[in-house]
Amino acid sequence: MSKSGPSAQRDARYAHPAATVQGEASFAAYPHPHSHPQQPTIPIPSGAPPPVPQQSYSQQYAPPPAFPNGGMYAPPQNAAQSVQGYAQAPHSQYPGYSAPQPQQQPPPAMAALPFGLGETLNSQLGRTLFDTAATRFAQSQREFLGETGGAGADHFLRIPKVYFAVSTSYVARKLLLLLFPLKNKTWTRRRLDEGGPYLPPREDLNAPDLYIPAMAFITYVLLVGFISGTAGTFTPDVMASTASLGLLVLSLEVLAIRLGLYLVRARPVPWLDLVAFRGYKFVGLTVVLLASALNRVLFWPVLLYLAAMMGIFLMRTYRKLVLVPSASAGAASVSAEDTAKKNYFLLGVAAIQFPIYWVLARRA
Repeated sequence: MSKSGPSAQRDARYAHPAATVQGEASFAAYPHPHSHPQQPTIPIPSGAPPPVPQQSYSQQYAPPPAFPNGGMYAPPQNAAQSVQGYAQAPHSQYPGYSAPQPQQQPPPAMAALPFGLGETLNSQLGRTLFDTAATRFAQSQREFLGETGGAGADHFLRIPKVYFAVSTSYVARKLLLLLFPLKNKTWTRRRLDEGGPYLPPREDLNAPDLYIPAMAFITYVLLVGFISGTAGTFTPDVMASTASLGLLVLSLEVLAIRLGLYLVRARPVPWLDLVAFRGYKFVGLTVVLLASALNRVLFWPVLLYLAAMMGIFLMRTYRKLVLVPSASAGAASVSAEDTAKKNYFLLGVAAIQFPIYWVLARRA
């Protein structure tokens, strides 16, 4: 039989805990203190996609998975094989594909040439032209040096070697001759025999040499740098500019003397003889710089004296070359007017020594 009253309500509450009774709160409204709260259930409308399942804390903040090969892309193992197979396959299987033809690359030295010269020289025509030119050059060198004994090489080396055939006694006597030319009595060069070649400088005091001019020029440049350093005005460009100025003055002077000898119809003089004679002025310039370094009062007296001595030395050296007529002119064609021109030429050679000494000595 059914119960009624308070006992029936109590039995219904325990049978259905989620149910509520009018005037009394539900038993579920008082959850257990250690129980987790229940999320409210949201009804899902029809036709909507299923909800995304929620992830736990460990799943949300888990470290990313490790990538193979250090995070770098690794192509499949069969990728190279497939590409190689594609390149080696017949062209009929891949329409529109043509295998590249191997090109012959020029050597590295030729490949660096501009304007495509490397490919031109590497071609058959270029190699033929190069071989022909090299063969002709080698043949010309053999003809110059001589097929037997190298006579051409000896003749070529004998030309400048004569100008350095000096001795210690020759250098000492030549320096005294440049500083005191008035003591010398003869200015004629000596020959090996009648009509033969001239004797070398170590056997003839009047022979020109290149040893003294070269050493004097180097000493002059170094002395200018030393004097500039003691004065506190030395710069790296002092010695370079001094050497350039000395070579420029020497070149212009040689060209002017060569032109003057041609105009006065003097005997031909080798170029190296002119360079040697004009290079002797650096001996006097070195003495001028040394004297001015000791006492500046000595600069002008020593400069004027050595410039005059160099003028006298050149006048007496060129006198035999200028006053004696050349073989083409003939002795009968020499007139008083020609002799006057030659004398003026000799005076001009001596006179230009003063400005040249001043220009080169003022560098210090």
